[in-house]
Amino acid sequence: MGRLRDIAPGGGGYGNEGDVMEPDFGQAFFGSNYGRLYELKKKIDPWGVFYAPTAVGSEDWYIARQEDWLTLQTDRLCRK
Repeated sequence: MGRLRDIAPGGGGYGNEGDVMEPDFGQAFFGSNYGRLYELKKKIDPWGVFYAPTAVGSEDWYIARQEDWLTLQTDRLCRK
């Protein structure tokens, strides 16, 4: 990913083809739009009802007993 970021700084990717364990998913999938989208998400969905691992606002949640190196998402979803 580093080489692609060097070639296209500020670029993004398609969410369904990305890595759900991407540490900076906001930049990787949404680029410079992420901050604006996050503020919009807080207005439209203040309780965080709509969730996906790499969706806007997902950094406000964690999956109980989720290993850092394993992509299973089979436990409780908890607010940080």
